[in-house]
Amino acid sequence: MRLFESCVRDPQMPIAQQRLYDENDVMAGLIFGRGPRLDITDPATISKRIEQMSIASPGVVAVKDADGNSFTYKQMQQHIQRAAAVLRMNGVQAQGYVAVCCEPTLHSVCHLLAIWRINAIYVPLDPQNPFSRLQLILDDCQPAAIIYHAPTESVIRRLNLHSSTPVSIAEIGLAQTQAYPDVSQCESAACVLYTSGSTGTPKGILLTHANLLHQILGVRHRFQIGCEIALQQSSLGFDVSLDQMLQPLVGGGSLIVAPRRLRGDAIALSRLMLAENVTYTYATPSEYMMLLRYGSDALHQLSSWKTAFVGGEALPRHLIELFHALRRPALRLINRYGPTEISISSSCLAIDTFGPACIDLQPISVGWSLPNYSTYIIDLDGAPLPVGFTGEIVVSGPGVARGYLHKDALTKQRFRPDPFVDSPDKSRGCTMYRTGDKGRLLPTGELVYLGRIDGDHQVKLRGYRIELDDIANTILNSAEGRLAEAVVSVRGLHDAEGDRRFLTAFVVPVCTQELAAVNEMLQFLDELVANLPLPPYMIPQVIVPVDGLPRSPNGKLDRRAVDQLPLPSERQHAISPTISDSERFVIWIWEQCLDQSAQTAVWSSTTDFFQAGGNSLLMVKVQAFFQQHLKRLIPLSTLFQSSTIEDMAALLTGAPTPPPEFNIDWEQETLPGLEEKYICDGRSPQLGPHHAEGCIEVCLTGATGFLGSALLRCLAADPHVARIHCIHRLTPPSVASAAATAKVVRYKGDLTAPRLGLDRVCWQELASRVDLIIHNGADVSFLKSYRSLHPANVQSTRHLACMALRRQIPLHFVSTADVAQLTDLDSLPPQSLPALPHWTGFFDFVSVTDVAAEITKAALRSPEDRGKRPEMNESPTFHHHASTTPVPVARFREFLEERFRAPLRTVDADTWLEQARKEGLSGLLESVVAATLTDPKPHRMPRMLRE
Repeated sequence: MRLFESCVRDPQMPIAQQRLYDENDVMAGLIFGRGPRLDITDPATISKRIEQMSIASPGVVAVKDADGNSFTYKQMQQHIQRAAAVLRMNGVQAQGYVAVCCEPTLHSVCHLLAIWRINAIYVPLDPQNPFSRLQLILDDCQPAAIIYHAPTESVIRRLNLHSSTPVSIAEIGLAQTQAYPDVSQCESAACVLYTSGSTGTPKGILLTHANLLHQILGVRHRFQIGCEIALQQSSLGFDVSLDQMLQPLVGGGSLIVAPRRLRGDAIALSRLMLAENVTYTYATPSEYMMLLRYGSDALHQLSSWKTAFVGGEALPRHLIELFHALRRPALRLINRYGPTEISISSSCLAIDTFGPACIDLQPISVGWSLPNYSTYIIDLDGAPLPVGFTGEIVVSGPGVARGYLHKDALTKQRFRPDPFVDSPDKSRGCTMYRTGDKGRLLPTGELVYLGRIDGDHQVKLRGYRIELDDIANTILNSAEGRLAEAVVSVRGLHDAEGDRRFLTAFVVPVCTQELAAVNEMLQFLDELVANLPLPPYMIPQVIVPVDGLPRSPNGKLDRRAVDQLPLPSERQHAISPTISDSERFVIWIWEQCLDQSAQTAVWSSTTDFFQAGGNSLLMVKVQAFFQQHLKRLIPLSTLFQSSTIEDMAALLTGAPTPPPEFNIDWEQETLPGLEEKYICDGRSPQLGPHHAEGCIEVCLTGATGFLGSALLRCLAADPHVARIHCIHRLTPPSVASAAATAKVVRYKGDLTAPRLGLDRVCWQELASRVDLIIHNGADVSFLKSYRSLHPANVQSTRHLACMALRRQIPLHFVSTADVAQLTDLDSLPPQSLPALPHWTGFFDFVSVTDVAAEITKAALRSPEDRGKRPEMNESPTFHHHASTTPVPVARFREFLEERFRAPLRTVDADTWLEQARKEGLSGLLESVVAATLTDPKPHRMPRMLRE
C-alpha cells in the first residue's frame, strides 16, 4: 500500500527509488532495537574486579577441577602474581601478545588474568588443532611469549616460535610471588580470538577490556546473575569460554574446569555438574542435546542448576522439549545470539521451560538487545528497515570489537561508524558491525535470526562458525596444483535425534584424465583430507571428485545445485566391462546392503566386501538377500571365506573356488614392496640416537581396544617414555583420556592404507624419531578370509617392520586372539553356560592390565639391558602372557561359580542358543556360536607356558 501511495505522489520517480515504508516506521525500528542504557560508573577492568573479589573473599574456592584440586581466591591471586612477574621478566611489554597453548586446568584462568594484569593481550591456542593452523596463528600475531606445560611441550617443539619466548608453567610455579600491580586499561586490547576465514587463513578478532566489561556486566544486569558455580567445558579458543570463566569470578563464585578427558563425555560431565552443584552453564545446542539425552539421570537430581545459556548456533525446538522434560521450574534456558566480533552475545531471551507454552513458542527468537547494545536491520544499500522487514542484522555498541588483526580492508568493510546512534552515545563514538546474518525485528522488539544472507557461505556447525570458502581454499592450497576447483557443502540432518550434519567437499581435478584413474585419485584425496591444516570440526567427511561444478546461466557457481550433488554411496558405481552376469547380481546385492559409508567407486571382480565398506553384521544382510532371492541358505562362514565379488559369484554358479590360502606364495608374500624396499635400502647402519632417561619415543598401534588402552596407560605412566605416537582411525576415549597426560601425539591413520594412512613426510619424520614400535593393531576376525585381512594385518606389519629395519629399532608384535569381541555384550554377568562335551584343555584368564604391564616392561628393555646390540640377523623372541593358574575346561563351571559366588546350571547348546537369542544375540553371532558349540570334532585348548 505504501509503495502504491508513493507512486501516486511522485509518478516520475523510478520504481527502485520509491519508498516501501514510512520514515516513522524506520525510526520505530531503530528504537525497538536499542537495549537499555546501563551506566558503568566504575571503569575498573574485569581483572581488577576479580582482584577485588580476592581481597573480599580470600578463602572462598575460586577454581576447581574434576580431580578435587582447587585454588582459593587468595591462591589464585598468588599464581596470577607469579605468572605476571615471570612474563615481565621474559620481556613481555604492555599490549604485547602472549599465546597460551595449554590443556584446560586450574591454571587456565590464572594465565588469562596474569596476561591482563600486565596489560598484555591473550591469544589462546587450542592444542587439539593441527600444527599447521597453530603455526598460521603464531605467524599472524607474533607473540612475545608462549605459555605451555608438559602435556603441550611436544606441540611447542614442532612449531616455529619466531622470536617468542616459551614460558613453562613449571617455571611460573617456582617463581617468587611479587606484588605486581594490575595496569590493565579499558581502552586497551584484551585478547585475540581466531575464527574461520574465507581465504583459508584464520582471522584474529581483537577484543578490548571495555568490550568484555560491557558484555559481562550487561548479562549480569539483565539476568540478575549472582554468586554462581559455573562449568567450563568449552575450547579455550571459543569466545564462550571467556563467559564461562569470567562470570563466576566477577561475582565471587566458583569455576569448575572439566579436564580434556571429560569433554564430550555427556555422562561424565553431568556427574561432574551434580557432584559440584553447578548453577550456571553456557553451551551449544549440540552439547545440551548430548547432556540431556545421556546425562539425564544426574541432571534430574541437579536441583542447584538455575541458569542454562545456549548459543553458538540456532536453538532447535526439540532442545526446548528436552529441557521441558526435566520439569525444573527454577531452571532458566536463555537463548543468546551474537558473533565473536561483538564480544560473545548482543541479544538474549529467557525461555520458561517449565511452562507448556514453551513447546509452542513461535517463532524462536533470540530476544532483546543487551544493555548498551543496539540491533538494526538494514537493506542491501545499508539503509535501516522497519519492524517486520527482513534484512541484514547489524549490531552496535561498546561491545563491538576493534576489528581484525592485520586485516585493515576487511575491518573497514565489516566495522563501520554507527550513523543511527542516538544523541547520548554520539559523544563516545560508536562502531557497528555488519554480521552477514539475516533476521527481522518483531513488534515486541525481539530479534529473529533467519540464517546467513544469500551469497554468504558461512555456517554454524555444532556451535562453530565455519567459512565454507575457507575449507575450499585450504583444500586447493594443499592439493599441490592437482585440483582446479573446490566447493564445500553441508549434508545430513539436524533433528530430534541430534545434529548429524557433516561437511562434504566436491573437487574438480586439473587433469580430467585423473578421474579415470579412480583408485589413484581416491587415494590422493584420502591423504589430502587426512593432512588438511584445519581444526577437526572443519575437516570434510569426504572429498568427492567430479568433472565439473554446476553453474547458473550467468556462469556463477550454483550452490543449491551443489547441495543436490549425489554422494558416492548415492551414485551409480562404475563397473568393470569384464564383469559377468553372476558378478553383476552380487554387485546388486552388495549395493542393497552396504550403508552410506561405503565409497567404492569402481566394482571389479576382485573387490572385497569388507574393503568396500562392509562389516560382519552387513554380511548377515547379504546372506538374507541370497536366501530371499535364490532360496538358498549359504553358511556365513562360507560367505566370509568368499568375500570378493568373483568368489561370491562362484558360489551361485557352483564353480569351485580353491581357498586363497592354498595359492599363496609365502616367500613372495613377505617381500617388501617398492616403497618398503626404498625404506629398507635407505636404512642407517648405526643405531638410533642414544636417548637419555625419560626421552624414549614409542609408536603404538591399536590403542582403542582393551589391551591397547591398557598399554597406552602403562606407557603414559612410565617415566622412561617421553612420547607415545598413536596411529588410529578415530579419537577413542582411551586415547583422548591419555592425551591429557601429556605424552600422546595422535595421528589419523588406517592400517589398510599405505604408510598406515600417513603422508610421506609425516611417516618419514615418525621413522626418524621413534625408538621402538609396539604393533597392537589388527582387524580381529575369525571368519574373514586371509585376502580380506591382508591389508590391515599383513601389509601394516610389513610397513612397520621396514620402519624398524631402517634404524634397527625393536618391533614388538602383539598377536591377536581377542575372542571376547565375538560377543555383543559390554560385560559378562553370571548366567547359564552351554555344555562343552568335546572340548579339552585349559581356559587362560589373565588381567589385561597385567599383560599390558608385561609388554611395556619387555618393550622398554634396552639392548644394553639384554647384554647385546640388536643385530640384523637376530632371531625374534616370543613371550607368552598367560595366567599362572589356568582353568581346565572341565572345571570351567566351578571356576565361574567361585568367581561370581552364584550357582550356574549347565544346558545343552540348543537351549543355550535359544535363551541367548531371546536376550538379543545377533544373527551373526548366533550362527558363529552354533557352528562352534555343535561341532562334534574335538576342540583342543593348548595351555600357554610361560618362560
